[in-house]
Amino acid sequence: MGALAKHIRMVDWLLIVPILLVMSVGLVTNFPVEGFSSGSLFFKQLIFCGIGVGILFFFSMNTYTILKGPFVSSILFLVGVFLLVAVLLFGQEINGAKSWFLFGPIALQPVEFVKIILIVVLARYFASRHIHIHHIRHVLVSLVLAGTVFLLVFKQPDLGSSVILLAIWAGMIFVSGVSKKHIVVLLLCAVAGSLLAWQFMPDYQRQRVLSFAAPLENLQSSGYTAYQSKIAIGSGDLLGKGIGAGTQSKLGFLPLYESDFVYSAFAEEWGFVGVGLLFLLYAIIGWRLLWHAAYGRTNFETLFAIGVFVFLFSHIVLHVGVTTGIFPVTGITLPFMSYGGSHLIAETLAVAMVLGMSRLQVSGGLLSSSQV
Repeated sequence: MGALAKHIRMVDWLLIVPILLVMSVGLVTNFPVEGFSSGSLFFKQLIFCGIGVGILFFFSMNTYTILKGPFVSSILFLVGVFLLVAVLLFGQEINGAKSWFLFGPIALQPVEFVKIILIVVLARYFASRHIHIHHIRHVLVSLVLAGTVFLLVFKQPDLGSSVILLAIWAGMIFVSGVSKKHIVVLLLCAVAGSLLAWQFMPDYQRQRVLSFAAPLENLQSSGYTAYQSKIAIGSGDLLGKGIGAGTQSKLGFLPLYESDFVYSAFAEEWGFVGVGLLFLLYAIIGWRLLWHAAYGRTNFETLFAIGVFVFLFSHIVLHVGVTTGIFPVTGITLPFMSYGGSHLIAETLAVAMVLGMSRLQVSGGLLSSSQV
């Protein structure tokens, strides 16, 4: 218990507290109109949050130096590919995507953990080749690694997670030191790839994109949810309608308000002021992750922390963009806030790993409070 108490005292509370506050806000937003019950989404999310808090503290006690081993990242990548292939073959289709394993009442979405695996693999690859990173072959190899998991997730089809995987790759390669001309070439390839992906996109996802381009023409079908989302956000006004008083969300006009559109439900009940405070909490989380990246002991720790930053904030940008009508509708969760266990456990695990790597021995001891 002494080691645990010392660990709790030394933890980066500037990172942990905002995460706990966002979790709490998510719980309040998901509190059901009919009140507390053991079968409600609120009760299930409360359990997920409890597991997430435990992960934040206990998994941050490891330094994860094993991940720098020559074969560990390769094994993890193979495990990730295996899980994605297995879910395509044996997974359960939910909301049009075959992305879940069902174990009785427990549902597991493997792509959430594959995102962490991809961060580990890319951090290990770039860190071990930083001297010769300017060679185009390293860009291409990293693209093959990311492209493999991207295609498997796109096949499910899970467009939102596919975009997140590409964002992780793009963000990490941008800071890895590759040639800027290679980045320009990659951007052109991304445009070409998007046009190609359109040809293989399922019809319902094409309709979502078309609804984004002409939102008022499909209000009774594919454009309904996006339209209701914007109504909910706009009706929040300055101070919101109050906790539990959201009409669009709580009265059933806004589907999936607890997960894919939780930002809309929150904005409706908390208003512009509440949204500003939420963004402030996310900004603090981002600042602390970048701080840990800046003070990483090696390139691996730095790249991993940056990968986690991109992972979380690409989720935030895409989720808010979808709910406000900036992007086409792609089912994507809001970190630490949306209902669901797989994404919350993966997010807290990723942050815990960053904290653990930052607790490597420095000058014979743990990071002091003055360094945090």
